[in-house]
Amino acid sequence: MHRFLSCSLRVAFLLAALVPGASSAMSIIERYDRSTMIFPDSETFAGALQQSEMRQFNVPIALGETVTRNHTLNGVTVGDITWVGDSNIGVTITEIVAGSPTTVRARVTGTTGAAGYTTLVSQRERTSIIENGIHVFRRTGIGGFGGVTAGNPYIYEILLPGDWSEVGTTTGRHTLDAINPLWSIERNFVYDGSNTVFRARIASYVNDGQHDLDLSYSLYGVAAVPEPSAAVLMLLGCGFLASTLVRRSGQRKSSAHLRA
Repeated sequence: MHRFLSCSLRVAFLLAALVPGASSAMSIIERYDRSTMIFPDSETFAGALQQSEMRQFNVPIALGETVTRNHTLNGVTVGDITWVGDSNIGVTITEIVAGSPTTVRARVTGTTGAAGYTTLVSQRERTSIIENGIHVFRRTGIGGFGGVTAGNPYIYEILLPGDWSEVGTTTGRHTLDAINPLWSIERNFVYDGSNTVFRARIASYVNDGQHDLDLSYSLYGVAAVPEPSAAVLMLLGCGFLASTLVRRSGQRKSSAHLRA
């Protein structure tokens, strides 16, 4: 569920936007990010995907005001990017520069003069690791930077399919490894019957490198099937070769005896 500003807070910001000299450009008074994980295999996390949605609540200072916005996205493909507005805010993507990261540029226009939302959606693949013999899905350093006018709220939410609510390092559990203490946790890996939800919020975000979320967490899957080591494979190969030589030697002796 999206978190929205209260009506009174919105009205206050809208009134401020109408005061001459109150702002020099369209402001963003709330940023809300949601990352939805998709696990085709929740035991090994093979084929994991992340769908990311970034919503920004924009307040134009005048009808028809247009600003240029840029965002960088890591690990995404061009075909997995959409950026749209609502009935009050229009968005036109002007350029997508593929790379590491991919850069998306758009024109954002206040089509009615009223405040409204823009939504940037992308998708990327995620990989897991094997740690202490267990499949582990780990994300580190989570959280964007910027994307909201200084002093306004930034919310970040994660949806994990299934129940990962228990804390621990065994199968089906999670650990919260790091988070910026300036952020408040609103839902701490709470299972809602379909998904496990994590949500954190900072009431007054500043893009100064000190207020970023910096979230890290781990999910623990099943035990990994150990791969045969090179030494074991070599021993098996030597054993097979030896048995083959012995068998052939026995066949030659038998043939010589029959000829005699």
